[in-house]
Amino acid sequence: MAIAASETLTRIDDALAALFRGPNSARTHQRLVRLTGVDLDRAGFFLLRRLAEAGTVRLSELAQRAGLDLSTVSRQVQQLERRGFVARERDPLDGRACVLSVTRAGLRVDRRLREARRATVAEALAEWSDDDRERFAQLLGRFADDFSRYWSQG
Repeated sequence: MAIAASETLTRIDDALAALFRGPNSARTHQRLVRLTGVDLDRAGFFLLRRLAEAGTVRLSELAQRAGLDLSTVSRQVQQLERRGFVARERDPLDGRACVLSVTRAGLRVDRRLREARRATVAEALAEWSDDDRERFAQLLGRFADDFSRYWSQG
């Protein structure tokens, strides 16, 4: 690999590390809590989003989709249930199992979270031109697709 390509990959890796740190920080989380008006921990927001994307799923599938341990997801889902954001029902295909779904209240929280995240992105990119934002969206989408495909190959 050429040195220039190696330096470019290092810059990309450093930028990704900074991006992953930022949204997962306690300070960023407190800002999202303030913007959404919902005092929910980071794991709760994360699992609510994954469940909203997945629709109705078993706990084990939610854990797999989230890449988390079943016992961890179980504890977090119980908290979401107590808050009225998640409902648990018998699986119509297998009465021995349960399925989870997001309630209307949970969907409202998820919508507010997504709106708050979009607003922070809009603020961060406020000085970018429309063309720069569009190009970035295209390249970032392409990268996300390729990166997801890479990691799903095992």
